[in-house]
Amino acid sequence: MAVNLAERNAWGDNLLFAILLAKYSATKAPENNEVAIGHSEILIKSGQYTKAGSILENLIEKNPNNPELWLAAGYNESALGNHQSSLDKFQKTIDLLKDNSLKSVKLKSEA
Repeated sequence: MAVNLAERNAWGDNLLFAILLAKYSATKAPENNEVAIGHSEILIKSGQYTKAGSILENLIEKNPNNPELWLAAGYNESALGNHQSSLDKFQKTIDLLKDNSLKSVKLKSEA
């Protein structure tokens, strides 16, 4: 919700409320990747790349096969100007998506 409101620029250039709402949501659902990704997106939009990077790194450590986390981490690295790291994370996203697609096709053929 906070991400959607921030994307619509509901509070003008001040993202403070969006940051607080996203942080609150993340504390209430710490294991929810979608909420955590939303929190990191708000931090990225507000220029808090280091905080966003820490959140994403912790999530990736717990969920290394989640392509959404790698994608968000790639955007964050890009915003920091770390282009090679960003490209590496985007490549990891692609690799995971390919793996997931192949597993899905294999499961369907076995059914």
